[in-house]
Amino acid sequence: MILACEKCTTRYLVNENSLLPDGKNVKCVKCGYIWFQRAITKQYIPEKPVEIQPIPKNSSLPVIIEDSISVWLKILPAFFACMIFITSITLFRDNIIKTIPSSHIIYDTFNISTTANLKLDNVSVVKNKDFVNINGFIVNNSNEKRKVPTILITVSDENGKKLMSSLMKSPQHYLGVNEKYPIHKRLFNLPKNSYYLTIDVADLFNTF
Repeated sequence: MILACEKCTTRYLVNENSLLPDGKNVKCVKCGYIWFQRAITKQYIPEKPVEIQPIPKNSSLPVIIEDSISVWLKILPAFFACMIFITSITLFRDNIIKTIPSSHIIYDTFNISTTANLKLDNVSVVKNKDFVNINGFIVNNSNEKRKVPTILITVSDENGKKLMSSLMKSPQHYLGVNEKYPIHKRLFNLPKNSYYLTIDVADLFNTF
């Protein structure tokens, strides 16, 4: 079929099947004008497969703009659904584990196991010339076994502004009821304006 630009009247010979089934946005190569062009025939007649060739430079063929909005409309709902699901199973993690005890295996696998009733005990911080030594214990005060969590260490200035942080990665070890696990960490290259040092059991929301 022959198309004519609605602005500069430049004419193009176009394969009508490229506009099927509902029409496409078409751009004039000469003046850049874009308009929506519908196909004249309503019945789609498939062509024999041919090898796709690149459009030659300075071609007089118009540019047919593919509609990409529909792709995002399919992706976004799935993305938000996943985010809602992940947030829900994280916020209600303790209730889920209490209701379905075996679910803790899944949480442990993805390192988002519950940290309820896990406490730090006998923590000491000793500052040396070039580093800081941190020692202490993690105590399981719950009535069931718990996985040893990741420990988050944060260094701040006098105004509470975060200067640096360090993670003590969780080992594949479980604590029995009232059992203790020793922690040891040495921090180097602390900023000169360091003032506060905070040590806490890391959770999904304060690890990143």
